[in-house]
Amino acid sequence: MGALMSSVRGAPLGGMALCSLLACSGSGVPSEPAVDASLAGERGESLAQRPMRAGSLPSPPDEEGADDTEDPNPLALCVNEWVASNMAGLRLADGTRPDWLELHNPGEEDVALDGWMIGDSEDPLDAEPFDASLVVPAGGELVLFADGRTELGPRHLDMGLDADGEAVALFAPDGRGDVVLYGAVDPDLAVARTSDCCRGEGCWEMTRLGSPGVGNTDGGDRREVLIAAGTEWRYLDTNVEPDASWTQVAFDDSSWARGSAPLGFGDGHHVGTLYGGPDGARHISTWFREAFFVGDAPALHHLELDLMVDDGARLWLNGVEVLRVNLPADTEITTLTLSVVPVDGISESARIRYAIDGTMLVTGINVLAVEVHQDSSNSPDLGLDVQLTALRL
Repeated sequence: MGALMSSVRGAPLGGMALCSLLACSGSGVPSEPAVDASLAGERGESLAQRPMRAGSLPSPPDEEGADDTEDPNPLALCVNEWVASNMAGLRLADGTRPDWLELHNPGEEDVALDGWMIGDSEDPLDAEPFDASLVVPAGGELVLFADGRTELGPRHLDMGLDADGEAVALFAPDGRGDVVLYGAVDPDLAVARTSDCCRGEGCWEMTRLGSPGVGNTDGGDRREVLIAAGTEWRYLDTNVEPDASWTQVAFDDSSWARGSAPLGFGDGHHVGTLYGGPDGARHISTWFREAFFVGDAPALHHLELDLMVDDGARLWLNGVEVLRVNLPADTEITTLTLSVVPVDGISESARIRYAIDGTMLVTGINVLAVEVHQDSSNSPDLGLDVQLTALRL
């Protein structure tokens, strides 16, 4: 997969050199209409996660000259996050769950949306004006509902979001715009910026249900990274199943190989290369372990796990299974179990965020264990990288 990137180029609406930017990550639901207390649902689930298509992270419009450089005069707002197929997330007081998108204002002054436009194509002539009464507060967010029910209020847009992929386009009064292209997205996956209005490589991720109402930099110094992306892992790629205790903290993995993530083979984004077996007879399962120290486990809560995996995986925290991705949910998993679907294209290096049960954390040494599964014995590649983060009370 190519590196994720964002570029911004400005031009008056009369000129067709649309500016482009990658988008997605969100926050806030303003006061009206009333939003149910279960606004965003659960950010994640523990076992048996449904396989998700990750071939949907944004990419800039295919214009000559698009690059990763910073715009010296970026727009005052950005599209920070959206969900194109909301089945179990944000819920309004009338019980409906509309698709939604979020605008973020990184500045120190409120921005009125009078003169701004929003659309679902790269053509500004297809965009619709916002209601002049709408305002994005300084340093804050405005959530808009892409449900076509404009009679319910100014935050209900006369447009939808296509889960099979399209564009989200934001145009400023001066004619400059951000056009965000995205591909197919499974239900309840939010395409989101990793931090508010960020740009460039590594800016985009997918999270389950998203975070409407919360800025992507919220948490600040309360966030504690327990396992950083790119960490060195112990791994076993011999096609010989380890002892049944291999997920436990006390297991001796000193004979296992070591390498820095992203670990895998067959793709250019891997740092550590492992052996996956000969062509046509790939190892279906490969095993990984990472030990990490926690100084005060009771003070940590809300574990977030950012996972890049090709193809499927099971994960254990201190011997307890906490997540299953792209694997059968209700059947016994063996070393020969294939992933539900293959992962390819941009999905191979996409990171999806899951909320996992942190009650198994202990003060002292902890271990995250991962078993990665291929989709077939002919698979051309494999990949894994993980970041585990906790919020401190």
